[in-house]
Formats: sequence, structure tokens, C-alpha cells
Amino acid sequence: MRAALLPFSLFILLGLLFNSCRFSGYSARYVSGDVKNSRPVVFGQDFEKALYSTDLNVFGRQITGITVIKHDSTGFHVAMLSELGLKYFELFFPANDSTADEIRYVMEVMNHKPVTEGLLSLYGLLFQPPVYDSHARFLMNETGKTCLLINKIEKKQVSFYFSSLSGEVEELTSKKLLKPKAEIKLSGYGDGYPGSLLLFQHKLSIQLKRL
Repeated sequence: MRAALLPFSLFILLGLLFNSCRFSGYSARYVSGDVKNSRPVVFGQDFEKALYSTDLNVFGRQITGITVIKHDSTGFHVAMLSELGLKYFELFFPANDSTADEIRYVMEVMNHKPVTEGLLSLYGLLFQPPVYDSHARFLMNETGKTCLLINKIEKKQVSFYFSSLSGEVEELTSKKLLKPKAEIKLSGYGDGYPGSLLLFQHKLSIQLKRL
């Protein structure tokens, strides 16, 4: 019995060590009252549309094109097209939390579960709004420049790393037990949205640069 519990105990210990290292340098004791009013922002309130040149790597296969991101009262719309206008995929992320994210179209050669799940996971993380509830943890690094908001959302741990001054999100991560970690790096903000993004999860990566 003791031998059987050993692998499980090691798994729990490794998880605790990972979390401890990942949030090293961030603490609640650095958080001031003013900083608590900071809110992470990826796309500003007035955002409507952005075009990005796109490098998509799907399990070692490279695809280039243009990604269009639109926002309206119904939610976020994402489509990737080739330079000739051929559509690779189209996704919809509703503003209403009770409605599921939707794959409206995907090219047949890309229509495989690991690919479609990865696209929904990464773009879903990009459009994930922050949650301020009893489970939320608000931390800050010792420099006072970067805040960390940690949410528990549908059995996932979602982390927002963002500027304490502008609210611009610099990094997003999502972790779920027995699922590959999703990460997004963001930079080059202007006109209320990021100019450069790198989204990656397992063997799927997407690099976006503003056009």
C-alpha cells in the first residue's frame, strides 16, 4: 500500500514545487491599496478589429497567413486566411459565459481534435476576462511594476501578469490537471491592443504581428 502511494505523493510534491517556483518573487505583501484597483487589459473597451501576419506551427507543419480578430456586442471573432484569401479556420468566443466557444469552420486537413482543441484553448485564454471573486489571488513582484492575478475558472488555474501602471497584460497562462499548459506572451501595445503575440501549447504555436 505504501509503495502504491509513493508515485502519487511524488506527483503532488512536484506540483507544489512547480507552483512555488513559478510565482517566486510575487507576494501579497507588495500589494498596495491603489494597485488593487489595477485591471488586466489585452483588448481595450473601444477595440473593434485588428489584422496580424501569422505564423502557425501545427505539429511541425508551418502555415503562414493573416489573422483577423474582430469584437462586437456578441463576442470575439477570429479567422485565419491565406495571403490569397483561403480560409484556414474561423472561431467564435461569445460574450455570454453560458454559451460555449464555437468552431465555425476549419479546413479539412486541420480538422483533428488536438488541433481544434488547441486553437480553442489558446484563443479562449487570450479572450478570457479576469474574475474577481473569493478564489482570486492578487500578488505583485518586488519591483512594483508587474501584478499577478490568479483565477480558478472551470477547474483551470488562469494567471494574468500585467503592468501595474497601464494594466497591459504581458503574459497569460492556463493550467489544468493532465492537460498541456497554455501560454501567451504579449508586447508592443498601441491603439488599445497588443502588436505582437506568441501563443503556444504542446505542439501548437501561433505567432502574430500587427499589420
